[in-house]
Amino acid sequence: MSSAKIVQETEGSWRPDPFMKLPKGALVKVLRQDKKKGTLDYLIRWPEGYVEPRHTHEGSHGVVVLQGRVIAQGRELRRGGYIYGPSKKPHGPFEWHDDCIVFVHFEGDPVHVYKKDNNEKVSRNIARR
Repeated sequence: MSSAKIVQETEGSWRPDPFMKLPKGALVKVLRQDKKKGTLDYLIRWPEGYVEPRHTHEGSHGVVVLQGRVIAQGRELRRGGYIYGPSKKPHGPFEWHDDCIVFVHFEGDPVHVYKKDNNEKVSRNIARR
């Protein structure tokens, strides 16, 4: 018997994000989580026009665009495009378009922190266009 975990995109259900603490709109589908190692593999479905402001988080992540497109810090990425979000370093904004779906591998704490230019924390609300 194989120890590999195999999941089809059609398996499982899309649900509100419990990891990054994103507001309503973005949905996730967990593929694999290892709490001991602090790793998480999941899919995120971003609705048209969803804007994720510049932010930081304690952990780091790699993101691969599977469907749709994202404007990442002014650069357009489509299927196969890659984003690395470093630990504790500001990155973004990200503008999600065309019912974008991405694969994310997170290592460490994924909770996003959004700050104003004057370093005051702001609400975790995501601006919509």
